[in-house]
Amino acid sequence: MKTKELIITFLCAFLVAWVIQHFIVDRWFGVTQVTQVAPQECKLLNKEVEFVDVIDVKQPERTVITLPWGSATFTTDGATIDELSFKQLVDDSKVVLNTITPVESLVKERRNFLVALQSLTPWYYELVSQADAKDHVEIVYQAHNTQCSIRKLFRIYKDRYVIDMDLFISPRADHTIEPRIVFNAPHMAQGREKGSGQTTDTISVLVDSMGSFKKIGVASLGAEQCWQTPSLIGADSRYFVHALVKDEKHFVSRGYFNAETNGTVTVILEGRVIKQDTGWTLSFYCGPKELNSMAAVDARLDQTLEYSGILAPISKLLIKLLKLLYALLGNYGLAIILLTILVKLLLLPFTFKSEASMRQQAEVQKKLAYLQQRYKDDPEKLNLERTELIRKHGMPGLAGCLPLLLQLPLFIALSRVLYSSIELYKAPMLWIPDLSAADPYYILPIGVTIAMLLQAATVDAKQRLSVIAMALVFGALTVNFASGLALYIFVSTLLTVIQTSALRYFNIAK
Repeated sequence: MKTKELIITFLCAFLVAWVIQHFIVDRWFGVTQVTQVAPQECKLLNKEVEFVDVIDVKQPERTVITLPWGSATFTTDGATIDELSFKQLVDDSKVVLNTITPVESLVKERRNFLVALQSLTPWYYELVSQADAKDHVEIVYQAHNTQCSIRKLFRIYKDRYVIDMDLFISPRADHTIEPRIVFNAPHMAQGREKGSGQTTDTISVLVDSMGSFKKIGVASLGAEQCWQTPSLIGADSRYFVHALVKDEKHFVSRGYFNAETNGTVTVILEGRVIKQDTGWTLSFYCGPKELNSMAAVDARLDQTLEYSGILAPISKLLIKLLKLLYALLGNYGLAIILLTILVKLLLLPFTFKSEASMRQQAEVQKKLAYLQQRYKDDPEKLNLERTELIRKHGMPGLAGCLPLLLQLPLFIALSRVLYSSIELYKAPMLWIPDLSAADPYYILPIGVTIAMLLQAATVDAKQRLSVIAMALVFGALTVNFASGLALYIFVSTLLTVIQTSALRYFNIAK
């Protein structure tokens, strides 16, 4: 029996370690879980841009468009978006987050929503008009060269994170034009916080082609990999998404990415070759990874969330409950504490059953020890009595894993919510300035370690050493966790200690 108990304990410990490594640690150290995708056979990808006028002789004209959710700054340099900002409400104060920032003059080819040609791409555009409608703002640019004229109309919506681009190209004489649209992955310079354990600009790329959605880590992206006529393509970071979501007139013949060594990822949408006047309308989602905001634009964007997958229903319920508690309490730290208490209350019936089962198994262990002593000289009788006892009361050692197995789905779902929810960015609580970053004073990791050491006093003496070892390991891992998740672990562990002690003291579980 001791061998079986050892095997069961080892399997439970292995399961816990695997879950921590696979779902928690890898994400905090930037190891992205990816879908392996075989590269398609493509003609040579065109990632270079040659401009007509490369000398900066004109001062760009910048236009700032103020919106309810932030602002978008356009420039006549390439008729591109120079800056994109979002307002994040944190404890009644607004934090401005930028996902697009001005590009250095030497890297013109990385301008956002640049229209590149196979050669002689125009750089200087003229601002034609700007109009403010009820639900959107329009801004129009145009440029001309010896090959073609280009007209770009942007519509920036006030009530959703959508930017439309109407593109019209008119080739001159017998010229053929092969246009490309270029935009970058969202990059938050504010994400590189000291002690965060993770930058918020970790990038993965997104493709929906032939009805199959793929989210691929940049490290696994092939240099010559491309997708034919993707219906959705873009890139996401921890909190934001930039992606093409609608291409009704089929501009994109293929899409691919340019990933540079400095971590910059550029999305390239390559159009078909044209010889006559042609126009297209493309829609882009450029906004936060908020469930409601993305669902209002394109349901497929839901799959960019860190908590997408089999546990998505649990995660979505938890994030809705967390927001509701925040609305009541006004602080996300307090909301996490109350959410942890509610989760514990939800699991309380299983805890009662588990505690009663563990007591029963303890009695079974005593009876087994008695039988081994009584029939030590009669193996046949011992086996008969042992079989009968197990038939009546079950195999000892299995009950200890029950609470863990019940809490694992909730723990994984909530950990993903707390890690990737933009609502926690810069959200303070007491000494913690940012619940999305690691505890700068290591108070929560120390608290987790102490709480788990206290938990060791509530378990059987045979299991105590493994719980102490786990307390030390878990405390070290929590150093790199987001403070919101570390707070949940600390409160949950402390409640487990109090709950177990109370059940045993008052003899509630029978």
